[in-house]
Amino acid sequence: MREVLSVARSDPVEGHSAKPANVACPAELSRPADDLRHGLIACTGLVGLVCAFAGTDDIVALPMYFTEWSNAAVVVFYGFRRWRRLPAGTSAAICAAVTLYITVTGLVFHFVLAGGANPFILLLDGAGSVPKETGTFLLHYVVPLMAVANWFAFESGGRLRRRHAVVWLASPVVYLAVILIRGACFAVDRYPYPFLDVTRLGYALVARNSAGMAVCFYALGLLYVALDRVPASEWRTRPQRRRNADRAPWAERAGSADLGAGAQSEADARPTTPRHVAHHDQGAVLARRLQLLDPPHDRRGRLP
Repeated sequence: MREVLSVARSDPVEGHSAKPANVACPAELSRPADDLRHGLIACTGLVGLVCAFAGTDDIVALPMYFTEWSNAAVVVFYGFRRWRRLPAGTSAAICAAVTLYITVTGLVFHFVLAGGANPFILLLDGAGSVPKETGTFLLHYVVPLMAVANWFAFESGGRLRRRHAVVWLASPVVYLAVILIRGACFAVDRYPYPFLDVTRLGYALVARNSAGMAVCFYALGLLYVALDRVPASEWRTRPQRRRNADRAPWAERAGSADLGAGAQSEADARPTTPRHVAHHDQGAVLARRLQLLDPPHDRRGRLP
């Protein structure tokens, strides 16, 4: 019994059951897969940014596009998670924010700027250089799809709240302020997007377009919060629930080991009657047998 208990559990803090030494924790097994997935997303975004900068003639104006902002956020976030873990609540909120920004990037480019055209036709039409077209395809289609799929399949876990949708508006507001200040200070390439061009539309129409974009950001943020609370189905598994389910077998073993330990302690606490002597203290039994075989002698060696 004691040999089984020594294998089933380790020396832990009192009151907490530990993981068996011969059973691997599912969280440890899933970490290489998570690192590979995060590294792949970060590398794809980085390659897209490099291609975009390599295929443009205006390196100064390129960082002013929200595409570069959102993809840079994806690269930094997933690259950081590849090497260092974040608290669960903080990681969930930041991951959803980054996913929201990259989703808006893909939707605005496809439906507003590209007019809903086939992305593969835009990639193969030869209108621009190969690095530029490759960067456009990666930054506006591949990275958004990878980020959304990763969040929906592996990151959502019921930790988002409605207030997060309001907090996520901070980055677009900062971006809009930077664009407007830059447009007022420089005369060349003032505004990266036509719906933000103050010289052509005026501040009133730009303010209306910005308000509409803010509403879209907020509505999409609420959609992410709602999707985060949707119960998992057969085809969609959440990592936290899956890991909890995988932890159950060895947790039950640890619990049964604790029950066995409690039963053993109760058995040890019982009074040592002759019926329990043989199981409680083999040394005492052996000493008693020796006394029966060899009666005690006095100092002179005579029997009493």
